[in-house]
Amino acid sequence: MADERADPTRMASPNHRIVFDDKWKVVDDLTPRGSRSEKIYGEFIDGDKGMTYDGLLGTYDDGAADGDCDFYALGLELKQVNEISWNVQGMGRPLTFQILRGLCTTHRPLVVFLMETKNKRDSLEKIRRRLRFNNSSYVEPEGLSGGLALWWTDEVTVDVRFKSKNLFRCIVNLPLTSSPFLVTFVYAPPIWNHRLAFWNELRNVASENRYPWLCVGDLNDCGAQAEKQGGNLCSRSRMEHFHSMVSDCEFMDLEFKGPSYTWSNNQEGESNIRIRLDRALATVEWRNLFPLAQVVHESRVGSDHCPLMVFFKVQLKKVPFQFKFESKWSTHPECIQVVSRAWEEDQGGSALYGLVQKLKKCKGELLKWSRLVFGKDKLKLKLLQEKLKVLQAAPFSVEKFKEERDIISEMEVLLLREEMALHQRSRINWLLYGDKNSAFFHATINQRRQRNQVIKLKSSMGNWIEDEEGINELIRDFFSNLFTHSGRRDFSEVLSVVENCISSEMNERLIKDVSVEEIKKAAFDLGSLKAPGLDGYPGFFFQSYWEKVGEGVCQAVQRFFNNGFLLKELNQTNIVLIPKVSFPETLGQYRPISLCNFAMKVITKVMANRLKGILQHIISPNQSAFVIGRQIQDNVIVAHEAFHFLKMKKKGCDGFLALKLDFNKAYDRVEWDFVEALLLKMGFHERWVKWVVQCISTVSFSIFVNGEARARIKPQRGLRQGDPLSPYLFVLVKDVLSRLITKVREGDLISGIKFNRHCPVLSHVFFADDALLFLKAELSNCNVIKSIIRKYGKASGQCVNFDKSGVAFSSNMIDNEKQLFCDFLQAPVMRMDSKYLGLPSFWGRSKAEAYSFIIEKSLCKMQGWKMKEMSFGGKEIMIKSEVQPICSYAMSCFLLPKKKCEKLNSLVSNFWWKGDPEKKGIHWNSWERMTQTKDEGGLGFRNYRAMNEALLAKQSWRLLSNPHSYWGRILKGLYFSSCSFLEARRGSKASWVWMSLLHGRDLLVKGLRWQIQNGGNVKFWEDKWVPSMPAYKVSTSKPADSDIVWVADVIDKEKKCWNKEKLGQVVSEVEVQAITSIPLSMFDREDNLVWHHTPTGGYSVKSGYRVAMQNMSQARNSQPSPSFVPHKNLWKAIWKLEIPHKILAFRQKSLNAGLSIYVGK
Repeated sequence: MADERADPTRMASPNHRIVFDDKWKVVDDLTPRGSRSEKIYGEFIDGDKGMTYDGLLGTYDDGAADGDCDFYALGLELKQVNEISWNVQGMGRPLTFQILRGLCTTHRPLVVFLMETKNKRDSLEKIRRRLRFNNSSYVEPEGLSGGLALWWTDEVTVDVRFKSKNLFRCIVNLPLTSSPFLVTFVYAPPIWNHRLAFWNELRNVASENRYPWLCVGDLNDCGAQAEKQGGNLCSRSRMEHFHSMVSDCEFMDLEFKGPSYTWSNNQEGESNIRIRLDRALATVEWRNLFPLAQVVHESRVGSDHCPLMVFFKVQLKKVPFQFKFESKWSTHPECIQVVSRAWEEDQGGSALYGLVQKLKKCKGELLKWSRLVFGKDKLKLKLLQEKLKVLQAAPFSVEKFKEERDIISEMEVLLLREEMALHQRSRINWLLYGDKNSAFFHATINQRRQRNQVIKLKSSMGNWIEDEEGINELIRDFFSNLFTHSGRRDFSEVLSVVENCISSEMNERLIKDVSVEEIKKAAFDLGSLKAPGLDGYPGFFFQSYWEKVGEGVCQAVQRFFNNGFLLKELNQTNIVLIPKVSFPETLGQYRPISLCNFAMKVITKVMANRLKGILQHIISPNQSAFVIGRQIQDNVIVAHEAFHFLKMKKKGCDGFLALKLDFNKAYDRVEWDFVEALLLKMGFHERWVKWVVQCISTVSFSIFVNGEARARIKPQRGLRQGDPLSPYLFVLVKDVLSRLITKVREGDLISGIKFNRHCPVLSHVFFADDALLFLKAELSNCNVIKSIIRKYGKASGQCVNFDKSGVAFSSNMIDNEKQLFCDFLQAPVMRMDSKYLGLPSFWGRSKAEAYSFIIEKSLCKMQGWKMKEMSFGGKEIMIKSEVQPICSYAMSCFLLPKKKCEKLNSLVSNFWWKGDPEKKGIHWNSWERMTQTKDEGGLGFRNYRAMNEALLAKQSWRLLSNPHSYWGRILKGLYFSSCSFLEARRGSKASWVWMSLLHGRDLLVKGLRWQIQNGGNVKFWEDKWVPSMPAYKVSTSKPADSDIVWVADVIDKEKKCWNKEKLGQVVSEVEVQAITSIPLSMFDREDNLVWHHTPTGGYSVKSGYRVAMQNMSQARNSQPSPSFVPHKNLWKAIWKLEIPHKILAFRQKSLNAGLSIYVGK
C-alpha cells in the first residue's frame, strides 16, 4: 500500500482533470507514477461515501453502484473529441463552407470527413487551411461526381491504411485512450449492385480486423421502414442484405439525437421524401472503449444531407449519488443481519412514518456495511488474478494446488457479484445472471444509456436546444404546463351519461379490511428488479427479507386503509423519460414513467387487484384494455373487419370513414376533480373515493434526465404511468367518452358502420388510450363527434392531437370528398403502411409484404454483436423469450404465409448454429430435432407454423366459448348468423382474419369432443363424445332398425345412469365399457364442448401446439432418428440439474451428436 500522493491519472493527461482534488489517494502502486495504464487503482473518501477508480475508464465501486456510471460519479471532466461526417454534395457553394466553418468553430472537431466534394485537391486544401486542420488525405472526384476528403488535427494520430472512392480505412489514436481503434469512413455506392459488393468489402475488413471498430458515413441504405418517410416502401431484400452485413461485422447501431432523417429530396408536399442514410455503426469493443460516445444529427443546411457528429467523450458533470439496494448484497450472509439491526429499532410515530424511517436507517447501515464488504471487490479481483498467475507458473505442490482452488473459488464469487450488478442495471429481465453473460449485460447497459441520453431537444418553436440550462428550462416549462390544473369546469353534461352502476356488494368488496395475505400477494406480484423509487429499494429487497420487513410493511399499508391519510414522503416519485419513438426530437416524444416507492406501489396494487375484479361489469364492451376476459386481439379483429368493409365498399352512394384519434399525453392530463366526480357518480363508496384521491393527489415529482434531477414539480393533475392503479382509473375515465358516443349513436345523431342486418352497429372501439371511430361519411356526423371530443376534453383534461390522428375512407369515395372531410376534421389521410395496435391496418393481396415487419424486428433482435457477447445458454433463453414471441401477437390473429414461417424458422436455426440469422453455418441437428421438447432431447424451440395454428385455435376457442362477446357478435353476424361457428363457411368476401380463424378452427376440431351432461344435444352416431375411443366416436355402424339418435336415448333419465341393456344391443362390449365409464351429471344440464387434451377441458396454446406438432410429424411420416436416443428420464434428470444453463445446453448438444470435434491424424 502506497502513501497518499497526487492522483497519477491526473498527471497522465493534460486533457482530463479530477474534480475532487484533495481527497484522492492511491491504494495500490502496481503502476508507476504518471502511467496511463489501466492498472491504476485509487480510492476517493468523502465523509461516509467511498469509491474506487480503475484507470482512465473510471469504473468505480460506490456502495450500491459498483461499476455502474463510469464518468458520472467520478466527476471526470474530459475534453470532447469530435468527428464530423458530412455528405456535402459539393464544396463549391459559399453556404456549405459557412455551415462547415460554423460547425468547426463550435465543436472544434479533431477529424472531418467529407463526401461528394466534387472539387479537386487544390480547392479543398485552401478550405482545409482556413479551417486550421494540419493533416489531410483525399480521393479525387470522377468528373463531376464523388470525391472524398479526410482532415485531422495534430492532436490525433490517423494512419490511413487504405482508401478508395468509397472509404478511408484508418487506425486512430486519441490522446485520452491507450488503445488504438479502427475507423472506416464510408461513402457507400448509390447503385445497388455496387453497394452489395461494398458490403462484402466491409465483411472482408471485419474478418481481418483486430481493433475496436467504428464505421461512419453515408451508407446509402435504410435498415427499417420507419427510417423512411414518403415515396415507396424500402426494398425488403435490400434491408435484409443491410442487416446481414451489420450482423456479419458484429456492429451495433449507435443511436443518435437530432433530426430522424439525414437526407431529403427537398421537394414539397406529397413528393417530399426523407430517409436516414447516414449513420455510425460500432463493435461492442469500440462501444466499451467509448461508453459515453454520442451521435448527433445537425440541421440540414447547405446540402441535402445532415452533418453527422460523433462525440467520443461527452462532457458530463458529477451526478449526485443515489442509493439503490444491490441484489448482489443478498449473496452475503451478513446482509440479513444488517437489515435486522436497522429494522428492530423503534422509530416512533405512526406505522407509515415508522416504515419510512426504518428504510432510511437501513440505507445508512447498508452503505457502511457494503463499503467494508464489497467496496474493494475490483481491487481484490485484480490482486487474486495476479496471485493466480504466480501460483500457476510455479512448480506443482499439494499446498499450492489447494491454494489455487481456494483463489479460483473466491474469484468465482467476486465475478458472480459483478455479473449480478450488471444484470440489475441492464434491465434484462429474460436473462438471468450466473451464466457468464457479463459482457452482454455491459454492452446492453451502454446501449441503453446511449438511447436514454438527452443531449439536445427541439423546442415548440422548432429550435434545437443544446446547453444544459436551456434544456433544464425547457423541461421545467413543459412539465409544469403538462401537470397544471385546467381550473374550475362544469362537467355535469358530460357525466350525465354515467349511471350508478356500483352495487352494494361491489362496494363491500372494495372497502373491506385489508388482510396480511392480500398485502403479501400484492408485494410479491410486483416486479422484483424493476427500477426503484426515491427510497432506492426495489421489490427484490422486500421479497427477499419479507420475514423481517413484512410486518412493518403490512402495518403501514393497513394504517393507510384504516385512516385514509397518506404520508406525503411515501408518495414522492421520480420521473424518468423513456423514448416513445426510435429517435426522439421533442419532449413530447418521451414517455414520463413514474418510479414510485415500493411501499406506495403495494398500496395501489392492493386497490388495483380489487378494482379489476368488477371492471367487466361496469365498462362498456367497446373497451378491451385491462378488463378480465377481454383481450387486445378483440380490437384487432373488429378493426380488421371494419377496414376490410371500407376496402370492399366500392359501390353505393353512402361512404364511410374510420377516424383514428391520437390523445396527447393521455395519462398525464387526467384531471383529479373529474376522477373524483366520476367515481362518486358511478356509485363508488366515499371511503374508496377518498383512498383514490389520496393516492393521486399527494404525489410530488422529481424529473430525472441523464441521471440527475432537472425539475421538481407538485402536479395538479395526471395519473402516473408506473402506478399499478393508474391503468384502471384511466379506463374508467375513457369509458365516459365511449358512453357519450354510444348515446348519440342510439339517439340517431350519428351513424356508424352497419355491416349487415345481423350485426350490431359499430361506432367505436377503444384499447386504453387508442381510439378508433367509424362513421357514415357525413359532415353532420363529424360535427357531432368533434363536439363530443371537445366537451369530453374540457371536462377530463384529455386533448386530441388531430395532426397525428388519421382518417381512412371507403373505396367508393372520390378524392375531393376525402379532402373535404380531412379539412373538416383537420386530420390527414391514414398511410397505407399505418398500423393499429401494432398490426397493419390495410391488407393487400401480398400478405408476405404485410408481415415483413416481423422479419425486420426479428433480425434486429438477432444482431451479431449480441451473439458474440452471449453464452449458448443465454442465446437459447433469448430466442425463446425475445425473438420467437415477437410473432406471437400477430400470429394470434392472422395466419402467416408458409414461406414466412419457413423464413423465420431458418433465421432462428441459423442464429443458433452460426450466430448470424442470414448465414447457415453447419447445422449439427435438424430443426425438427431442435423443436422437440427438452424431455424428448430437443431444446423446445417453437416451430412457427405450428405455433401460428395453436394461437389461432385459441381465438377460435374463445369465439366458440363466448359468441356473445362484442367481437363475437360482429363475426357471427357477418359469417355464421344462422349456424354455429363449427358449421360456418368461408363466404365469398371473407376477410383475412376470418380465413385465419377458420384455419385455427381446423386444429381446434381435432381435439374437440362433447362432455355429456343430459345427452340431449349430442348425436349418438355422428358426434365425438366418447373420450377413450379413437377419434372419440362410436365406431360401430348404426343398425338399420335402431331408433337411437341422441345420446339421451341411452340414458335412464330417472336413475341418471346409462342404459347398459340398450347399449349392448347396438354397440360392442368394448364400446359399452367405454361409454358407461363416462360419469353423468345428477342435474339436468346442457352438454358442452371441451378440449380433450387438457384436464380441465379448456383449450391451452401449449396443448394446441403439441397437437399441431404431432399433425406435422404425421404428415412427414417420419421422426428424427439420431444414432443414439437417450431415454426420456435421462433428459429429465439433465434439465433438473442446478448448474449454469450453458453447461446444460452443451450436454444437450453432445448427446445429440451436435458438437464439432477435431480428429487429429
